[in-house]
Amino acid sequence: MKRVIMLQVLLLIVINSSFSQGTKFDFSLINPHITSTNLLAAWFFDAATGYIAGGAGAVLFTNDSGRTWRECDTPKRIWISSLYFNDIQDGWAAGGANYQLYLISTTDGGQTWREHAIPELDGKIISKINFRNSMDGWISGGSAENGFVYRTTDGGSTWLDRSPKDLQVPYHVIEDIIFPDSNTVVICGYRGYVARSIDNGVNWQRIEWKSIAPDSLIFGPLEQFQKVGGSTIFCKGKEDILRSDDGGVTWKDVFFIGMHGGMQLGGFYFHSADAGFAIGGYGAGAMRFMTTDGGGTWSATNDTVGEVTGSILFPGNGDQGYIIGRRAEVYRITPMGENKVQLNTGYNLSSVPTVDFYDGNNGCIGGVKPIGLRTTADGGKTWRVVDSSTDYTGAIRNGTDHVALRNGMVSTDGGVTWQQALDGLGGERTLYRTVKNDAVYFTQINQGGLGSRLFVTKDWFATSTECQFPPAAGNFFFLSADTGWSASQQTLYLTCDGARTWTEVGAMDGVIGANCILFIDNIHGWVGGVSPANGKPTTILRTSDGGATWTPQEEMTYLPDSLYPPLTPRKGRLPTQICAKNLDEAWFIDGFFCIFYTNDGGKKWQQVGLPPKCGDAYVEGNIALAGDGTLFCTGTNGMLLQINTTSGDGVTSRLRNTCRSKKRSGTLLLPFSPQGKQTSPLYELNGVRITPENKGRNKRICKPVVVK
Repeated sequence: MKRVIMLQVLLLIVINSSFSQGTKFDFSLINPHITSTNLLAAWFFDAATGYIAGGAGAVLFTNDSGRTWRECDTPKRIWISSLYFNDIQDGWAAGGANYQLYLISTTDGGQTWREHAIPELDGKIISKINFRNSMDGWISGGSAENGFVYRTTDGGSTWLDRSPKDLQVPYHVIEDIIFPDSNTVVICGYRGYVARSIDNGVNWQRIEWKSIAPDSLIFGPLEQFQKVGGSTIFCKGKEDILRSDDGGVTWKDVFFIGMHGGMQLGGFYFHSADAGFAIGGYGAGAMRFMTTDGGGTWSATNDTVGEVTGSILFPGNGDQGYIIGRRAEVYRITPMGENKVQLNTGYNLSSVPTVDFYDGNNGCIGGVKPIGLRTTADGGKTWRVVDSSTDYTGAIRNGTDHVALRNGMVSTDGGVTWQQALDGLGGERTLYRTVKNDAVYFTQINQGGLGSRLFVTKDWFATSTECQFPPAAGNFFFLSADTGWSASQQTLYLTCDGARTWTEVGAMDGVIGANCILFIDNIHGWVGGVSPANGKPTTILRTSDGGATWTPQEEMTYLPDSLYPPLTPRKGRLPTQICAKNLDEAWFIDGFFCIFYTNDGGKKWQQVGLPPKCGDAYVEGNIALAGDGTLFCTGTNGMLLQINTTSGDGVTSRLRNTCRSKKRSGTLLLPFSPQGKQTSPLYELNGVRITPENKGRNKRICKPVVVK
């Protein structure tokens, strides 16, 4: 069963994925509005219709000026850096990542794609694809070894090397290609490189040009051409804008951004040989530079986009244009960039929000502007924006009205008003809300940065009491105000008295550095670490006796490199967070921000491939479960993603922890005494104590009672 999650004006696009153990995943991107992946390419046919593309093989299509978007599923999760379309149905996408070239084509508007292999270019990536017509196409790019230029004359069936001989230089990447006429080709790239061929790449002539920089030195690459009619061509680089009025034979530097401070140029666009603009810098220092005399003089004004701008285009040279950013930015703009409408609402550069649920229905999202603070009272079906004007990163919720931030600010009215915690403890706090919601523990670093202190509050930070820190610093997990664990290196510590004392209860053999910890109840739990044996994958250990003994769970299935080439080896990355629906279904994220799932208690773990529009399958924030088992995860550029699991019969997975007989109330007893010795009683149900000896004979018990 697919669940459609409504978030005010946000459009949610649901995509299906399957799990090898019979589980299917339904994905809904709640924030940002369009995509959280980095964007590198765009192709528009008119002001209303076009494609955008970027990280993780993401390609999206709009036909209503960016109000809604359709995701086009591509064969691999590899970066796309360039698009070319003959018409709305027939087009190409090109790019690459981590020494794997990527070249694909579609004839049905992105519904299906065909991958094209060029063995001679193995290990390289494509920067640009451009066609004169449907048959005559060109690609350029490079690698750490050298750059390249290739041509096809049969619509992409075969490709011929047309690289200049002087490209045999490390990192000499060719960034763009343009065709002044039917026989002439001009290319640009590394360190101001420009070359021209008048016989379609058989012979090349390198073009020298002089920088207007004070030292006349050329360091930045040239990245993008634009022809504006006749023989006039502009070429933008990281630092310069060049102009040619003879079809690329000679070039003149008409703009050097270094004269305006230490910034780089982003996108640019010329409406004519005279009028154009460019955007550079970032943040408070972002600037928009404008000329009306072809680059002879420039005016400058503050801007709000900056160097993350990848492309600026005006379809048909009309009055409505688009800015496509390298960090998921999508704007609709007026002719000189003076007015902008942000289409990818909710996006924020480098923003990684946090999500937290204190019970099955009530939760919150916290992040920097424009995410701010949002709350839900229905398990994430809808979200209410409390405030989007400031930073609420690290927010936790403990009741319908109680919200706290890691900077010590607290609210008792759902985040409407705030005050500094009355406990008198300043500074940043790492917050640990108990599963039972009867207390909040937190740690603070001592002044001077040496060591940490542990505190607990039971009255929402009106007062806080310092606790005993465990013998060794580690990660914490608390079931209640009394009961909690700390995992440090290979040792697990338990407290049964509100962290007044800690007792060593078990060793996690074969694990170096327990990086996260989770207990479902007093006896069942997981820790995450890395096995010291060479070549061993990420290790999750599970306990069924409160931490006295641990069983390694090392069977990990990763997304294939053919689908998603990793930046670095992914095996052996530390798990950073674990959460579980029940004793069978659990999730974790690792140090490479990959997300894993199990539905058999951890015997097998499978990496989950996220939708391309989420970008590179990374979950750089955290994960949290709503009451019905829906997983929410956060990531870069303000991503909030909802994942529902459905079984093979189409039934949505729910958190189940019930006996086969009639429902009984119960109290879970601790499996260890404060002295660390195992006690016989494990459970108490309706006054009947269940011990290890009689547990197997008592058929009323199927699973332990969860502390709620």
